[in-house]
Amino acid sequence: MQRSESSRRREGEIECDEVLFERLRELRKRLADERNVPAYQVFSDVTLRYMAREYPTTPQDFARISGVGERKRADFGHVFTAEVSAHLEEYPQQTFASLKHEPVEMPRVRSGRLTPTVIETLEMFWKGMEVSQIAARRGFVDGTIFTHLATAIECGKEVDIRRLFSESEEREIAEAVKKFGWGGIPRAVEEFGGRYGYGHFKVYRAFVERMKRVDK
Repeated sequence: MQRSESSRRREGEIECDEVLFERLRELRKRLADERNVPAYQVFSDVTLRYMAREYPTTPQDFARISGVGERKRADFGHVFTAEVSAHLEEYPQQTFASLKHEPVEMPRVRSGRLTPTVIETLEMFWKGMEVSQIAARRGFVDGTIFTHLATAIECGKEVDIRRLFSESEEREIAEAVKKFGWGGIPRAVEEFGGRYGYGHFKVYRAFVERMKRVDK
């Protein structure tokens, strides 16, 4: 399916080393083919563009790339940093202007929309499946499953958030919200280097708003 013009334009706004970007896309395709999964389940184009402007060559550098979580860092860190290092042996490193971060208001999760697809995700979660497993089984990205669970929370369904983040991780997310506000979540996600995605913040927001209703 062809992507919309607006989608292509958003990705293009992330200035990067285009030669390295294409090289990373080829690597991603090989890894996705080996695992028989869609390429986006390895990394999105946006995350590859961040790699192609930040040139991560160590595990520490790689962990700071937006969109890189702990699991993907463990699974793919060594191959992507090796690819970046190989590129730098052939081409000089480029420098780019700092990205401008416009405040983006995170959409509020609306209650009363317990659709069949949300129910299906919730039932799989109740059976003990992890977010990544549900996403793979249903053909979605992890973020979609987080959104389903956030909607379920808003609708009053029981969701064990400790399976999504620990108490210490919840405190980190809460501090990020306090620091950046809900409109600054994109900056918070980037600052965490991919350890938390938008989905974690959606679930946290749904949980907080539900607790506010309970306390009234």
